[in-house]
Formats: sequence, structure tokens, C-alpha cells
Amino acid sequence: MILIILTIWYRFLVDSSPSRGTGVTVDHEHRPHLFYYSADKLIHSYWTENGWQREKVCSSASYNNGGPAAEIDRWSRIHVAFFDSAENLSYGVWENGIWLIETVDTIKPSGDYCDLAIDQNQIPHIVYHRGSYLAYAVKTQSGWRIKTFISEVGGYSPSIEIDDQNHPHITDCTLWGDLRYLHFDGTNWRIEKPVIGNAGAHNSLVLDNFNLPKISVYWTGSGRYDLRFVQKESNSWQIYVVDSGGQFSKKGWSNKIVKDNRGLLHIAYHCHNECLLKHAEGYDSTWVTEVIDTIGGWNASISIAIDDALYIGYCDENNWVWLAVTKNLPSVAEKKDNLIGNEATLINGKILASGRVRIFDSMGREVVDGNFPIPRWITISSSGIFFIVAKGKVKKILVIKEGP
Repeated sequence: MILIILTIWYRFLVDSSPSRGTGVTVDHEHRPHLFYYSADKLIHSYWTENGWQREKVCSSASYNNGGPAAEIDRWSRIHVAFFDSAENLSYGVWENGIWLIETVDTIKPSGDYCDLAIDQNQIPHIVYHRGSYLAYAVKTQSGWRIKTFISEVGGYSPSIEIDDQNHPHITDCTLWGDLRYLHFDGTNWRIEKPVIGNAGAHNSLVLDNFNLPKISVYWTGSGRYDLRFVQKESNSWQIYVVDSGGQFSKKGWSNKIVKDNRGLLHIAYHCHNECLLKHAEGYDSTWVTEVIDTIGGWNASISIAIDDALYIGYCDENNWVWLAVTKNLPSVAEKKDNLIGNEATLINGKILASGRVRIFDSMGREVVDGNFPIPRWITISSSGIFFIVAKGKVKKILVIKEGP
């Protein structure tokens, strides 16, 4: 069997300073902008033809749960929501060559989890964790209007989208493992629970062309630890497995979902037991998955944006910031080899294994898991592209070809 990689991914080192969280957006000239926390500062790194440029936007808190959230409006202004040094939710906009920063909410802590969306009038809407609850803020001429949902403890990994009527749609997870979907119909807030008791905090929302919710969620029920996809069909919530996991192969941390111009959905997510960054593409019950990188077990923080290409910002096990993209960015000195450039090519798949060795194919399926105290040769019987992982770090990307 020949395994075919789905996409060529280019991976770039953005910042080797210890960092936390990532938010990525793409401007109208197809240039990526990444926001993240580093040394108690909110950092903005952006790509130009001369390489990566970096700037401090504002001071930030010394800890965080989620990363900052960023969007670019049709006037090319950059908007960012973040957790500031006073443990408040703050908002910044890049306008006329300067950053304008303001505090949105002073209830502490506010904004350690946050997400941001811009409506058709270029007005920012922010959803965030406020104390123990979910909160929603929208900017008005007189300031920020805030609504807190106090019916139950929640606000974990909130996600927000704005429909074509400028109405907000929100997902979050509660303390008790419920996935909530909230939307404002122009008069009232409507709240539904697509998943009860089995949602593991990580979730993300996108709207389709009919303003219907498409949700990715980390599932933790009945001994399963899957990445799942949730949508409404004929007024009933349907749940599909995107990538199946187990106790020692959890799939779906830090998941983020976007929709491309064809209507296909893309999910970036972390498999921390296998130390993998993965990408899923599909819709309904039809999904294909692929490995993008090996990033370590616990420190991943993922964001995804799309124009004519996919952009995924993430942190590796060293807390370095990376960008994976499906198009090459010229003139970037920190460029890491693309997915099939950092490779060894073998005929008929015979490799020398020593110590704890795990090997995954390009879909993330484990084909070898062994501990070899005495080095010995092992054979991979199929052709394809494989990742060899030892001690939690990628050692080599291996291309195996059929012999004559």
C-alpha cells in the first residue's frame, strides 16, 4: 500500500524565545501575523519580504490558559484581544501606524481564555472567560457592552463567529463537561447543549454559508478521547468522529476550525501523547487527517487562519513559536525544511531501532511502538512517508520506497 501525503506543509521558526499561546491572522497581501505571550509581553510577529519582524504590543500577564486572538478587518486594521498584566481583558487595534490599547473588563481574571470576531460594520466582538463564567463584549460608541452568562460555571476555550445579520454565535465548555452553543437572534439569547458531560474543554466554531454552526470538540466520554465534529441536521445535533483516540492516544487538544472557499472544513489540533500536530480536512462524517509536525507533549497552543492557503501557528515542546503554511514564504532566514525536505529515503523500509521508538505514518497512525534495549533492525512493510519519534522528539522524517 502506498500512503500519499495530502499537502506539502512548509514550517517556519518564528521566535525561539520562550513563548505561550498563539493567535494567527492573514492580511490582504497574504502576509501572516502571529500574536503570542513572551516574557510577560504580548508580541506581534509578522512576515515581510525581508523576513520576520517583531514588536511588543503591550505588557501581559505572567500566566495564561489560552492564547491571544487576532483578526484583520476589511480596512486592514489589526485587532487583538489578550490577557493583560493586570489580569484584565484588553483589546488593541493597529490604526494609522500605532497600537491603540484599551481595557475591556476589570473583573479579575478576565481574558485568560478569549476569542475575537469582527462584524460587517468592522466592530469587534469578544468572548472570554470572566472569573468563573462565560462573558461576551461588543464595542459601542460609549464603550464596551458586556454580558455575563451566570447560569453555570463555564467560559472554557470560548469561540465566536458573527453571522451576516451581525448576530454573535458562541461555543464554550462548562465546568461539568457540557459543550454549549449560544446565539443571539436579534432579541434573545438562545442556548443549546450539543454535548452533555463528554466535552473536554477544547472546542472551536465556524459558521457555514447558511449561518449554521460547525463545531470541533475534544471528546472525553466512555473511555474515548477523540477529536469530534458536531453540527445540526434537521433540528437535531449530530456528532461524528474525526480522529479516534484512547487513554494513551488522545486526539483533539487545542483544536481550531475554519472553512475554506469551497465549503470544506479544516481543523488543526494536537495529539499530546504522540506529540503530534495534525490537520483534518472534510465535512459531515467524511474526514482525512495528516501529520504536520511533532511538537512535544504538553505545550502546544494552536491557531489557524485561511485565505488561499492554510496558516497554523503553534508552540513546540521548547515553547518556540512556529508557523506551518501550505505556501512557501520567501526570504525567511529561519525557514525550517518543508515536510518532505527533512527526510531520509530508504528502499524497502529497513531501519536500525534503539531505545523507545515510535513510528507514525502520514495520517498519524502508529505503525511501530517498541522499546529496543539492544539495537536491532526492524522493517516497515509498506511504502510511504513516516515520522520516527524517540524520547518525545522527532528524529527523522522517513520516505520509504518500494524496491525493484
